[in-house]
Amino acid sequence: MNTRFENASERLMAAKQDPTSVLRDIPVFASSAPWDFYDAGDGATLFMYNEVSRADFEAYVSELEAVGFSAYSSNAIGENAYQTLVKDDLTVDVWRTGYASEMRVTVQRGIPRIPKAMPCETGTRVQPVLVALGGHGDHPGMTG
Repeated sequence: MNTRFENASERLMAAKQDPTSVLRDIPVFASSAPWDFYDAGDGATLFMYNEVSRADFEAYVSELEAVGFSAYSSNAIGENAYQTLVKDDLTVDVWRTGYASEMRVTVQRGIPRIPKAMPCETGTRVQPVLVALGGHGDHPGMTG
């Protein structure tokens, strides 16, 4: 097995000790150990956990709120749940997919937040919120 996956918990605890790490400011999910965590680009750190119940997901969101994070946005569809929490310049996205009982957590510092009210919801005309140019790889028509 790849050692990246074998010692995710040890790497996480070491990263929390780094005074420059964004991970110092978030609680560790205690219900299970991460099966992986890594730099997901653009300053984001991504954690992945297996066998996470909906109650575990909700308990972790409560832990984040207990250390000063506040809910920014959320959604739930069936057993899938998503929550964005913010504190100062930190943004934490927590989501759980029910079919896999998997939870993912991303942590980022200093990113722009998606507006709660989109520009197309104000007034009578629809305005574009996202513009995608060009195509991707072998599928030039698959943008959006």
